[in-house]
Amino acid sequence: MSNNHFTLQEFAGFTDSFYLCPANIYKCTRVNAILSIRPTFCKLIFDGQKRYEYRKRVFNRLNVDKVYIYATKPICRIVGYFTIAAVVTHTPSEMWRITHKGSGISKEYYDAYFKNCDMAHAIKIGEVVKLDSPIDPKEVIKDFHAPQNFMYVDIDLEKLSLCYSHRA
Repeated sequence: MSNNHFTLQEFAGFTDSFYLCPANIYKCTRVNAILSIRPTFCKLIFDGQKRYEYRKRVFNRLNVDKVYIYATKPICRIVGYFTIAAVVTHTPSEMWRITHKGSGISKEYYDAYFKNCDMAHAIKIGEVVKLDSPIDPKEVIKDFHAPQNFMYVDIDLEKLSLCYSHRA
């Protein structure tokens, strides 16, 4: 089988609306994504209190390797990243039942976010890394605009962060 294809057996982690995303399951090229996240939630992610990132829309590509955390205003920087342990899709009520202990948010906030939604998505946060030197994405991504939900990027911003931290 060519490097850009994979067999159905390699997707053995898929069950119903829950699938695992270990880094070595795909033979296709990996891609990274940037998520816009409010600074208060960024802190909860780094503190380990928020283990799920909820979304109304989730990636349609299955080969996302790292999710870069873009802290929204007033920070406006990529402050770290996490790997994806799993992606869960359910009705909002079932999603809350399954994930509320790692939500990092109140039920009221959750309900307001998913009001009038038939489906809820949760990205289960895997390994979390806080960058020593936050990155201004406008310096490394041409025509960058903060994503409304997420955007794909094909560069490794962690390696760029190491370069930035040694420039001073």
